[in-house]
Amino acid sequence: MWKTLFDDALFQYLASNTGTTPTSSQHMYQLVQQQYRTRGIWLQIAQQLNITQTQAHDYFHNTWVKQFYAPFDPYKQQIRDIVALLSKTTRDRFELSLKVLEVFELAHPHERFHAKSVQQFIHQTYQKQASASQESCRENAVHVRAKEESASGDISKYIVFG
Repeated sequence: MWKTLFDDALFQYLASNTGTTPTSSQHMYQLVQQQYRTRGIWLQIAQQLNITQTQAHDYFHNTWVKQFYAPFDPYKQQIRDIVALLSKTTRDRFELSLKVLEVFELAHPHERFHAKSVQQFIHQTYQKQASASQESCRENAVHVRAKEESASGDISKYIVFG
């Protein structure tokens, strides 16, 4: 319910605290960016909507602003491929994320993507690929050990679950 009233609450806050009447959602976004250091923006909006300050803040940054960015869903496989390629030479997750984002943005210079969402996807992709790689390594290790010990007949001591 409160999400449908968010635009109105944001509009009212900006109109009364900036001396400017917002003309569009894009204009409100620009005003918030200019006013971001102003204390109390999320508290006042939260009180008006009867939600927490954290809910107002997070909704703005994680949902509301996405309307101003291009969706990256059509490019998710491309991001997965970049992660797979760069993770071979970059082990630090933060550095990898920055490199992948840089390569991705260079590939699409005329698009603006919500960087936080893209970075979250990069981290999730890296986690999945790292987990799959570890599982594959474990399976290969078990297979190799089993093959080496098949002559002795008892490979159960080399298989570890959990």
